[in-house]
Amino acid sequence: MSALVTIFEASKSEEKISFNSAQLEMLNRSEEEIKYGRLYSEEDIEKLDSKWMN
Repeated sequence: MSALVTIFEASKSEEKISFNSAQLEMLNRSEEEIKYGRLYSEEDIEKLDSKWMN
């Protein structure tokens, strides 16, 4: 979510953005994942991808 805020702040636009309920739910879930440290590093994802591909 902070990445989205940074992007929006960088645009310096006064335009308001509206999200539909599915988008809001996805953002809320992402916030929760971050809050509780349920994150994967790029290295972790590459390892998972490699396992999945083999």
